[in-house]
Formats: sequence, C-alpha cells, structure tokens
Amino acid sequence: MPKKRIWLIAAAAVLTIFSLLNITEADCAIGRNFLFAITLWALFNAIFYNTAERLKKTLPALFWTVRVILALIAAMVAVMLIYPLTERPEGEERLVLVLGAKYAGDEASLIMRERLEKALEYLERNPEASAVLCGGQVPGEPMPEAEIMRIWLLARGISEDRLYLDSASRTTRENLSRALEIIHELGVSEDEPLLIITSSFHCMRVRAYATDAGIQELSFLLAPTVWYEAPLWYLREALASVRYCFTSL
Repeated sequence: MPKKRIWLIAAAAVLTIFSLLNITEADCAIGRNFLFAITLWALFNAIFYNTAERLKKTLPALFWTVRVILALIAAMVAVMLIYPLTERPEGEERLVLVLGAKYAGDEASLIMRERLEKALEYLERNPEASAVLCGGQVPGEPMPEAEIMRIWLLARGISEDRLYLDSASRTTRENLSRALEIIHELGVSEDEPLLIITSSFHCMRVRAYATDAGIQELSFLLAPTVWYEAPLWYLREALASVRYCFTSL
C-alpha cells in the first residue's frame, strides 16, 4: 500500500471521529458542515484511492482548487492558534467586554459558559471592575444573549450594578460598536483600557474589528474551547477571517 494512502486513511479516520463527535452540534453549523465536507473528501481519497488518482489527471483544476482552499484554511487556523499567545491581560482593567455566543433553549451554551467562567473569575478578583455583556437576539433564541449572560452572572453573586447590557447587536462587529456607545454613555474615557473576554479562536478577528472601531487600549482574557468542538469553531472562524481579509481590501 502506498505511503500516501496510509496517511490519507489516518487523516480520514481522525476527521471521521471528530465529525461523529459533533454530528448533533447545532451552535456551529457552518463549522460542522465544513468539517463534514472535508471528512467526505478525505474518505473519498482514502477509500477510492486509485479512482481519485485517475481523476487528478482528468480534473487537475478541481483538485488544485480544493488543495489551495484547504491550504489557505490550514494556514489561517495555524495563525489563529499562535496569535492568542501574544495576548495577555494587564490585570488592572476596570471595564470588561464579554462577547456573547449562540445558545439554545434558555441556558448558556458551552462556548458561552466558557467565556462567562472567565468573566466571573475576573470580576471576583477585581471587585471594582464592571462588565458590558454583548449579544442580541437572533432567530431561534428566546431572549438576547446578553440577558442570558446577565442571569448566569447574577446567579453566581455578581451584583447587577456592575453589569451593562448590549442587547441589540447581532454580530461581532456590532458588539464592539455598540459596546463603545455604552462606554461613552457611561462617561468612561476613551483612554481607559478595556479587557475583552472571548474564546481563543475568536481573538484575532476581534482585534481586527476593535482596531477598525478605533479601540486601541485593549487586552484579552481568552476562554478555552473543549477539544472535540475546537475543529468546528476554528474552521468557522477561519472562513470568517478569510472573508474579513477579502472585504477589507
């Protein structure tokens, strides 16, 4: 058996495991569907190896297009894995922006809970700090994401007068723009350093949006992502980052 086919079988097996672990995942449908597509492509190349090799000769443009797309996504994921290593909170920020995430039912999703746990740790450690909870209501959600986060933090002892809600924004870019409006309404100086709490995979694009919005004095406190969901979120974020790069040209 050719060594190339062995590597393809191994890659297809790993991708299949991750796909099965996330087959019912609804919070990141774009990432899940893209992972499924990559898995099917790998399975086809591994199982029908000889057929795939013949097709590469008859349809070279198709195979090269897929390779370029996968290489671009892989490069973006690699950058997203490295980039958060450069971000460290100063530990003195008095204003925290907690970015929301999609949820189902009336409880915080896993991604949202991971961010909220980081926010809770910081707010307990810094009793003078306040938080702007960012996230509006999207189709399928019974209430704004900011409200779900407020309920979660109140239940764990954070006083309501430390929490401010952005219940209107529906995208990351809107989160930051609306948060800036709330900060101005509170009379906070633009020079006041901000701490943004989000997930590691989200960090690079949030930094780009913050720069676009004119936010310069900021740092990040990054929540981890559970290992079996990480491929979905990194793939989704890679696609969003590629789109941002092209729309910013």
